[in-house]
Amino acid sequence: MTGPAGSTTTMSEPPGHPAPATPAVAARSRARTPILIAAAAVLAAAAFGTGEAQAVSARAALSQARAQLAAARSRLGSTQAQLARAQGELTVARATAAAARTAADQANARAQARYAAAEARLARQTRQLDALIGRIRASAISADGVYVVGRDIKAGTWHTAGDGGQGGYACYYATLNSTNTSDPFPRIAR
Repeated sequence: MTGPAGSTTTMSEPPGHPAPATPAVAARSRARTPILIAAAAVLAAAAFGTGEAQAVSARAALSQARAQLAAARSRLGSTQAQLARAQGELTVARATAAAARTAADQANARAQARYAAAEARLARQTRQLDALIGRIRASAISADGVYVVGRDIKAGTWHTAGDGGQGGYACYYATLNSTNTSDPFPRIAR
């Protein structure tokens, strides 16, 4: 035999087997070698036959496993497609919700602006009305009596609704020298 790097080696008995002591023992040992090789070949053929049946069974199992894998991959692909559709629908729904929120916020802001403007108008009108009521009250004669122009009532043009059906004079004016109401004949100033 040729070993590494072109060296020549001789066959020897494996470790633990004593080397044949005589040429006759060596010859018998050599004669047994082809029988052992033939037996190994027979055993290998038998094992191959058994192995072939196992190989066929293994191939069938492998084929079945491949079919199951293909079915699982198909289901996975279908599930991934469904997931992609659902994610697309979710994205659209989120965008729609965001647009609706934005539109609602804008509408709310416009409504708040209109409400604030209406409140400001109402406050302005309330102030104007209060001022008008104040002027009316300041210039109203609420009871019989003597009123001094400039002190009790404002100077200006006055109107009356009449005597209220009394048949007399509801009101009159006069320029007097005194505001003494106990004087039955006040003098008219000239």
